[in-house]
Amino acid sequence: MDNKKIAFLPKEICVAVGRTIELYNNQVCLTADKYHFQWKCAVGKAMGRKFSITATKEMLGEDASSSEAQYPLTLNLYNNDLELCASLSTVLKIVKDTVRKTKILPIGDSLTNNKPWLAEVIALSDGRIKFLGTRGSLEISHEGRSGFSAYGYIHDTKYTFERNYHGAPSVDSEINPFWDGKKFSLAHYMDVQGEYIGGRPSAVSIYLGTNGMNIDPTVNAGSIKTIVDTIKEEYPDLPIFVCNTIYRGPQDGYGNAAGFKYEEDTKVFRLMVRLHEIFDDYENVHLIPVALCHDTQYNFGNIETPVNPRAEQTESLPKEAVHPQKQGYLQMADIIFSTYAAYLPETKE
Repeated sequence: MDNKKIAFLPKEICVAVGRTIELYNNQVCLTADKYHFQWKCAVGKAMGRKFSITATKEMLGEDASSSEAQYPLTLNLYNNDLELCASLSTVLKIVKDTVRKTKILPIGDSLTNNKPWLAEVIALSDGRIKFLGTRGSLEISHEGRSGFSAYGYIHDTKYTFERNYHGAPSVDSEINPFWDGKKFSLAHYMDVQGEYIGGRPSAVSIYLGTNGMNIDPTVNAGSIKTIVDTIKEEYPDLPIFVCNTIYRGPQDGYGNAAGFKYEEDTKVFRLMVRLHEIFDDYENVHLIPVALCHDTQYNFGNIETPVNPRAEQTESLPKEAVHPQKQGYLQMADIIFSTYAAYLPETKE
């Protein structure tokens, strides 16, 4: 992996009709303040701190039967002398806002555990997407475990944070249900839990990475790869979606945390780049660029706080820096649903 990469864009960004997807300059490039951004595309808007695209039916073209259209997007980074420092490109894949009736198994951490993006994705799909799992509610289930890392899922790791469990009654809710005694195994999970979660999923969605972050992403990315490789070995035709985890909130939201934002952002950036390198040539594995499309600057809420201990003036400070407020999860749902819609297209039932 090139640790000197100054900016990153994935090969494609999916945008479902009716959804607005945004790419934030300081998340595409961690040193965005050193450069001038030139976004170039036939659709969308190049704004002061982001590129924004709202997909419309007209963008699909004159053929009403067309399920997608592609628009090249280029980003040029210039210095103060108008010298081109980097040029990146991607494709905006505009897709219909319809998906087939499907069941998805979401595996994740606290960013999945009973979070609003699940319900919003269901709503955006008009109820055609159903999430499966042993946790959550019977209406919106999942396999999200607060504090769990990808490394934890590929080992015999206990989960004791909460007992919100409705799987096989013979199974201890604290165990890792994917552990077959030797390794992570979706086949083992299905053998034990299949009848209790509502049958086999049509796809798996993995949203991990926040826990286990390191400047060197080798272990974290390698653990996610192990999960994907094992699923593909056991279920070769099963679509797998891998979400790039979000950047932390502004430094003011860190509280007593030891980390500082640039270091934490670097961890997310390097993990994102490494995952794209790993899965670049995988078939039926789809990366979801949540890290680039979540408004880190504003989605962590705000608390009106005196600007100093003696002041009457206040400033808005974020509530925290790890878990966004509801608006953040709703924005996550836009890019997650858009990617689902691109690869779980509408079919006749």
